[in-house]
Amino acid sequence: MRGGVLAAALLCAALGIALAFAPARSRPACLVLLMVSSATAFALGAPASLSGAVFLVGWLSVMACAASVHLPKGLPAALAILLSIDAGLCAGSLIALEGRGLDLPLAWCGAGTLALSALAVRWRLAIAAKVASSWLIAIAVLAAALPYLPVTPGYLPDHLE
Repeated sequence: MRGGVLAAALLCAALGIALAFAPARSRPACLVLLMVSSATAFALGAPASLSGAVFLVGWLSVMACAASVHLPKGLPAALAILLSIDAGLCAGSLIALEGRGLDLPLAWCGAGTLALSALAVRWRLAIAAKVASSWLIAIAVLAAALPYLPVTPGYLPDHLE
């Protein structure tokens, strides 16, 4: 799987888990906002010169969505709407860097499916959704930090030259 699509899929997964902790009346609107904002960002495209910044913002958005699961009183509706718009803009821009619009509906389905499954888990065992979101935070921190670490021997495939 390509980098932009993977980041967009993990972002939608983090949003799906976060929406399980949002008020029920705001969930459908959040999913619609995710679709509209990601389609808009994909249509506008992202310049290749900004790919590093787009990836950094995308990973920061994964962290924000996943961390919202740990709010003590759940996810407020206003914050859920804000996170949905942010996730859509970032996911659309990440997929635009890859140039394949067919990946957008897959990310949307992932967010909807995870929202439903995390909601079912939340009713029975909320800690499972929180553990999954913690793993997403860890993945996002590592993926965001990796481009800024100094190159050390063994990091690049220099032995193939």
